[in-house]
Amino acid sequence: MLRVTVPSVFRLCSICGWLILLLSLCGSARVTAATTDSPAFFESKIRPLFIEHCQKCHGEKKQESGLRLDTKAGWQKGGEHGPVIVPGDPEKSRLIQAVRRKDKSLQMPPKSALGAEDVAALEQWVKLGAPDPR
Repeated sequence: MLRVTVPSVFRLCSICGWLILLLSLCGSARVTAATTDSPAFFESKIRPLFIEHCQKCHGEKKQESGLRLDTKAGWQKGGEHGPVIVPGDPEKSRLIQAVRRKDKSLQMPPKSALGAEDVAALEQWVKLGAPDPR
């Protein structure tokens, strides 16, 4: 007959707990890697933002402040006030400062603020080094 003791039950529960924790961490790492995969992240999150909210004023036909966001070369060059993106450093990127809208003289888009999720996506993109496959 199998004898079940308190220490053996505790040991079994402890092992199961560690396995569940390990499996959940592995799964979340895989999801994070998939959602921030450089080209896929840019194409699914960043390019649509630029097209919808930026390119009317900072695109091929019109470049307010001399800034183009419709090409990689455009944002790398920057505008009249210098570079707008510092790859890897959202805090030094004028684009991030503008979309956060904390400075009244630098608020983009000018008519309505981006949602928090969109701002977070731009911040993440810049943290990743601003990969742009265009």
